[in-house]
Amino acid sequence: MRRIIRLVSLIIAVAGIGWFWKTNPDYLVSLKDWALAKAVFVYEKITSGDPDAADPALLPEKTIIWCSEKCFWLGSDGRLFEEAPKTEGSLIKTVKALSDGMKTGDQALDLSEAENLYRISAIMKELGFNFGVIDLGDLSLKEACIEIDSGTKFYFSLKNSPDFAVPVLESLMKSGEMKNLQYVDFRMENRAYYK
Repeated sequence: MRRIIRLVSLIIAVAGIGWFWKTNPDYLVSLKDWALAKAVFVYEKITSGDPDAADPALLPEKTIIWCSEKCFWLGSDGRLFEEAPKTEGSLIKTVKALSDGMKTGDQALDLSEAENLYRISAIMKELGFNFGVIDLGDLSLKEACIEIDSGTKFYFSLKNSPDFAVPVLESLMKSGEMKNLQYVDFRMENRAYYK
């Protein structure tokens, strides 16, 4: 009887997840990863009876991929936590870096640099810029370059919070100047240069 109740609970959970996917397509990728991890967790906990199994909600979120020789998921703490596929397009952001010999568990960026990288990605997404690659080039420079579909390049420093860039970008978008720009440079803290 318990197995039937567990199976019905699992079916209800999967149906609920399917309904949520259909009604919230913008959250498809991150929600899919979260939901699948939760479903696997619930199933494994039910079948194994292990009350100490790790909750997948506590695992790092899979939103940015770090690629050098190999590709790994990059945690918000700057640590590489799992091998990842090579991707193209703008759905999942890919960081390209000149870093040899990286492996799972390595600290690719320190915490503040990783937080700034995630914030740069979020700002660009919130403002509606379409991009897929964040190019870090030589890691010792601590700089990021993003080229959007129109060809405009954005330069940021990983050493500084990128939040000061938001009003500048909003102003450039509102004035219509953004479509004619070759680049916008935010590498100097609280300063913006553009051409």
